[in-house]
Amino acid sequence: MSHEPTDAPARNALIGIGVLFACVFAGLALAAVFSGVFDRSAPPALHRAPAPPAPRLEVRGGSDLAQVRAAGARRLATYGWTDRAAGLAHIPIDRAMAITAERGWRDAEAAP
Repeated sequence: MSHEPTDAPARNALIGIGVLFACVFAGLALAAVFSGVFDRSAPPALHRAPAPPAPRLEVRGGSDLAQVRAAGARRLATYGWTDRAAGLAHIPIDRAMAITAERGWRDAEAAP
């Protein structure tokens, strides 16, 4: 008696079993690797950059800007000495614009 010629070759069945075994082995290997690599009990250590050197320019967000703007507004609205020894003073911006409108703009080349 002979075998039927329509049967699948045994070699193809062994290859299929080998591929199935390789897939199962790869899945188990990945599960083992990832369970050991990713330890979920402790959070990862974060790298913190050192604090910038002094001076720390803004301590409270926004309040320093408000102080700078208020000081600028006071200087633009008041009279005062910039350098008393040199005879330099500042005047309100409205007064400076009125003087410039009356006298005109002084030429930079004609200035001493």
